[in-house]
Amino acid sequence: MNFLKSGSEGRKFFDEEKERQAEQNSGGNIKNWRFKLNRNATGHIIFFDDIDTFLLEHQFQANGSYYNYETCIRDIEGECPLCDSNNNPSLISATTIFDLTEYKKKDGTIAKPRKKLMVLKKGGTERFLRKQEKLGGLKMKKFEVYRSSDQKGEATGTEADFEKEVDPEVLRQFCPEGENFVDWIKPYDYGEIFKPKSAKELRKAIGLSDPVGSEESNEYEEPKSSLKDMI
Repeated sequence: MNFLKSGSEGRKFFDEEKERQAEQNSGGNIKNWRFKLNRNATGHIIFFDDIDTFLLEHQFQANGSYYNYETCIRDIEGECPLCDSNNNPSLISATTIFDLTEYKKKDGTIAKPRKKLMVLKKGGTERFLRKQEKLGGLKMKKFEVYRSSDQKGEATGTEADFEKEVDPEVLRQFCPEGENFVDWIKPYDYGEIFKPKSAKELRKAIGLSDPVGSEESNEYEEPKSSLKDMI
């Protein structure tokens, strides 16, 4: 196999490899593969499961990016460094969707349809829960979603209209090469994606030192030799 690619084959290789590296550089972190719409934009999505996962989540700025997300641990450890830093958590729900929306990205490339995590805030959750109850579930149902120009409008959309039921087999053509279709079409493992970090790990993430008097702040290395051995 020639390691040099040229012509149309080379351009295809360049585009596909750039997409792969972008995903790799995000750490393969599905938590950041979130469905979002631009303002005044319309998209189409297909649900891979119903909405049945809820939690409290923080969003914060770190390392030059505002798009950092961590699960709130105040009900787990009794304290949460992010809560203590006046960063109020959002009540969210999580589900898995297939994003059919094609749009031009900042680098000029066209985003391709792909499986994504959909994180809904309180308003969006209530909106889709009503549709879920009315339709008898969301799984394998296609929606048109629209995001208004409202600055406070949820990035996942401010309106959603049910379009039709979808045969799962139609999605087989979108399954990434090398992946098993049956596994690919399953919802994400939310327990793994939103696995909470410890208070110490969260403090490190937001650049806080450990509290004075904590076990972590009292950690020290045992001297290699005692004072009497040095005299």
